[in-house]
Amino acid sequence: MGSKSIASAPAAGTLTITYTDATGQSKTVTRPVYQPTNGFPVGDITGIRDAEKGLGIELFDPGMGDVDSCVSKITYIDGDNGILRYRGYPIEQLTEQSSFLEVANLLRAGELPNRDQDAQFRQEIAKNGDVPEVALQVIRTSGPDAKPMEVLAEAVAAMGEFIDDKHAHLMTAKMPTLVAAIIRHRNGQKFIAPDPNLDYTENFLRMCFADNEGNYTSNPVLTEAMDKFLILHGDHEQNASTTVLRNDRSAGTTKIGSMVGAITALSGPAHGGANVAVLEMLDRIGSVDNIPAFLQGVKDGKERLMGFGHRVYKSFDPRAQVLKGSVDAVLDGAGKTDARLAIARELERIALSDDYFIKRKLFPNVDFYSGIAFAAMGYKQDVFTMLFALGRTPGWVAQLEEFDADPDPIARPRQAYIGYDEREYIPMENRTFGDNGGPALGGEGPQGGIAPA
Repeated sequence: MGSKSIASAPAAGTLTITYTDATGQSKTVTRPVYQPTNGFPVGDITGIRDAEKGLGIELFDPGMGDVDSCVSKITYIDGDNGILRYRGYPIEQLTEQSSFLEVANLLRAGELPNRDQDAQFRQEIAKNGDVPEVALQVIRTSGPDAKPMEVLAEAVAAMGEFIDDKHAHLMTAKMPTLVAAIIRHRNGQKFIAPDPNLDYTENFLRMCFADNEGNYTSNPVLTEAMDKFLILHGDHEQNASTTVLRNDRSAGTTKIGSMVGAITALSGPAHGGANVAVLEMLDRIGSVDNIPAFLQGVKDGKERLMGFGHRVYKSFDPRAQVLKGSVDAVLDGAGKTDARLAIARELERIALSDDYFIKRKLFPNVDFYSGIAFAAMGYKQDVFTMLFALGRTPGWVAQLEEFDADPDPIARPRQAYIGYDEREYIPMENRTFGDNGGPALGGEGPQGGIAPA
């Protein structure tokens, strides 16, 4: 939904801003405030930079944590109260009662499908799981040191030759084939073609874990747990990868190209790799007996508590609540034990009873338990983020189609420039490091940050 769509929301008052410059001259503007369906009122500051109609100033918000970059009808998050809804439906109800393909249909179409719609969508996805040889060749030629998410980005980019914007939603069908192919290649196994007669999630697990002859024993417990995980990651508002996705699309980038951008953003450890960091932390702790010393190290700034806290959630991450209840079932279903689970649970118990962490609103997020579940299923840590990308693909599809229905202008944030003012060019023969009070090669600029003007 484009920026103009905010005006369709109910009026919620006005925002009055007064700017007083260094000379004491003041100027005031009043802007409308709208009330979205849920969440904070939204003040429309469009044009605030205009010297005539606005204030002739720019607003500073690194990370854009307090800025709405778009209007959307897909996902709602209330981070203070631990709420996540897709198209109005609580995530807890969806994971308990729906399948991943139902939710994928919901994200894209806006409504839960009826039986006929569900059957039609499942058939479309099932018959489009094959991927072209060129994409498989990208995977086959990747070396043992290649990062899985980078290989996935290259393979998806190769799909751009075969999938136009009109059919980009078929990436929901093709992504499991690509992800499974990368996993098998890294394990030294032959690719397994998708089986259109199997359920989406069971088909994915089969492509990952069947032997080279295609033999696979279905495990309903693991299938159900993976389906829930995919639902939990279906969409999550304007996180880093989705913001990249929509920004790329605003430039006229193809939908497949925009997904490639989203995948590369998701590959960053600060976005998609937190569950790996959790397992590494639990391995380092090593024993329940070592937890008090570790948490003291966190308080002293010597350790980091991974899997706790979130950019949006300031209470329990509702996704973590769902996953927490599934870990035991996954371990039992896989016939495995994992000593890290006992460490994780005791770590959670102690941290949630400690005022230090309570005051800082540090609660477990979705990544705290997911790594243990993936490891029990048989996945290696370096492919965890690809599973995230698989779940997020329907959300990316929905975001792209929503953007196209009412496009915003090309994304173009401003910056606050704090470098040198205009200065005279110095000929090569007269240059030394540090001329004009400047830094040596590789040094910082003349100022360290923004100060009051």
